[in-house]
Amino acid sequence: MKFLFFSMADIWEPRSLRQMLDTIDRYVDSPAAFPAALGGVSPRTSMRTPWDIVEKPEAFIIRVDMPGLDKSEVSIGVEDEELVIRGERKAAEGDVFGDSRSYNTRMVLPKEVDKGSIKAELKNGVLIVVVPKIKPEAKKVTQIQVS
Repeated sequence: MKFLFFSMADIWEPRSLRQMLDTIDRYVDSPAAFPAALGGVSPRTSMRTPWDIVEKPEAFIIRVDMPGLDKSEVSIGVEDEELVIRGERKAAEGDVFGDSRSYNTRMVLPKEVDKGSIKAELKNGVLIVVVPKIKPEAKKVTQIQVS
């Protein structure tokens, strides 16, 4: 009977891609690898998307963090069934830090929204997009005479 012992160095030995990915997943999800995750939150589940979506009875409200961008650097549109939000800030000439940013987000819109009435406002680096819902039509009921 042969016993196999593995250490972290073993992840670099040739194996199948699936085995390597599984090993990396176990390492990333391990609280020992990321002490901040000791509270039971892995880095994978604690990552925050750059947007938040809230559903209200009348609309979907989308908040997108776009720090450092102004209105002229942001474009929003609907392509097919997707809401497309783009923003880009190129580094200014002479900028010591070379601070350039770009955002490109696509979200599939639900069928019950009014694509022609979407509104957006950018204020202090926060983009608020309001996607109104279509009011459902009242069901038409026809009574049929029984003979």
